[in-house]
This record gives sequence, C-alpha cells and structure tokens, in this order.
Amino acid sequence: MLSKKSQLTMIILFCGPFLLAMAQVPASQNNMPQGTSVAQAAVAGIQPASPQLYCPEVKDLKNHAMIWHAGTKWRSYSPSFVKKIKAFVGAQWIGINVGKIICLYRGAEKITFPVALEPVHPVLVPTPNGAHWAPIPHRSGYRQCFSNNVMDCSFTQQQSRDTGNVFQQIKYQGATS
Repeated sequence: MLSKKSQLTMIILFCGPFLLAMAQVPASQNNMPQGTSVAQAAVAGIQPASPQLYCPEVKDLKNHAMIWHAGTKWRSYSPSFVKKIKAFVGAQWIGINVGKIICLYRGAEKITFPVALEPVHPVLVPTPNGAHWAPIPHRSGYRQCFSNNVMDCSFTQQQSRDTGNVFQQIKYQGATS
C-alpha cells in the first residue's frame, strides 16, 4: 500500500492536463514601510512585493457540462466525472525559473482522477518557495506543494516590465542638406 504522499505524487505525475486557480491577497500587503507613497518608494528603490496568489477554495468551484471552473479566471480543460469536490490536495509548479501552477482537487467519489485547474489566460509564475513547496525527486523543473489548505501553497505572478511606447522613444534625425 502506497503512502498518501506517494499516491499524490503518482496522481500529479500521471493525471493528464492540469488546471489552475488563484485568488489574490489584498494589494495593501507589500514590503513598503507604512505611509510610504509609490513615488517615494520608487526614489528610494523599494520594490513593492508581488501579491501572493492562491488556488481557489473548494467552495468556489462549479461544474458545468463536466468541466470545473472557478469564476471566469480558472477552469479545467479535461472533462471530469467528479460530481462534487471534496478537498484541495495540493498544487504543482512546472517550469524552469518561470512556469505555471496547477491546482489539484479530490472528488467525493473514490475512483476518479483528481480535478486540475489552470488559468483561462496564461500566467507566468516564478519558482514558488515556502515551507510546503518541494522539488519532485527525479523530475527536473517540477515542484509540488502538499497541503489541504490553499493558503499553504501560495505563489506569485511574474511582473512584466513596462518598456513604454517604442515608437515614442525613437527620435527622427532628418537628413540635413
């Protein structure tokens, strides 16, 4: 008989397309000192922390035509025979330095594959770190979070840099006669 951790590892590695779900922590939680404006932080070189993101709670998942979803942001891409989600079972990250998150849920039925959610629109996620995140042995580029609490499996979204309007940055040097 395999341990629960071994069973979950096997499920994660072999259950097909994975899907994600996330919720945001209020943007007010960042690493800037209290009372610091964004302008002051920019001058001082203080970067606001990326907001922590989470898989959706079980209560937020809905099933429509065998496809699970959490609002309009997260959905499964594989049909599922699961009628009711019983528990969050963990998350998996796949990538090299930046990748994607897959959130896994167990159904109330005993003989079903886990329900996997991913964002409807692609989200780039830096390598997650935390007490519950660990590399999957012998699987380069994979990390897993074992927990029944979505708050234990937090992750962040890769912040894009604003490069501005390239056309406005070009200075035309007309020909001189």
